[in-house]
Amino acid sequence: MVLIAFANARSEIKAHRAINKSGGTDLPSTYASYGKIVAMLFDKYPPTQQGDLEIPTAAEIKFRRIYHFFRAAVLGGVSERAHEDNEHLQAVADIWGSYIESARHLAVLIEHTKIWSEDEIEWFTGESSGDGQIRNVLYTVVPDFLWHHDEMLKMAKQKFGVSSFSLRPRS
Repeated sequence: MVLIAFANARSEIKAHRAINKSGGTDLPSTYASYGKIVAMLFDKYPPTQQGDLEIPTAAEIKFRRIYHFFRAAVLGGVSERAHEDNEHLQAVADIWGSYIESARHLAVLIEHTKIWSEDEIEWFTGESSGDGQIRNVLYTVVPDFLWHHDEMLKMAKQKFGVSSFSLRPRS
């Protein structure tokens, strides 16, 4: 679920950056600033009593969405910080490796989700195999800036058999 939230947050942040450049507005343009906005929504939509897990209430759906978007923002913020400081990249690679590995279950999760719209899961539809979803996440969800780091490239090669040449951003 974090990967779904991350793909959508990433798209939104990219749009914010473009809008900020053209209009001088101050929309959140980093994962950390995006996370601060999302965190404020927890007060507005607190967790509810857990009812039937198969049929969540509207309030529970809102809370789950916020929860997953917040976790995605934390993942992005940690990734941004590691990239900028050029530190803790092995830990970031390990974290991303776990999330990428979980992508093999996305087809089943998407089939049964009640918290994402069709537009939000569009990033992951059309690919039913676990390996296909892993490659999709590697190429389209993981932020490009992370592929500048050897630790991330090594993780992709070791865990998923993907060559660094296919991931390394081109200048």
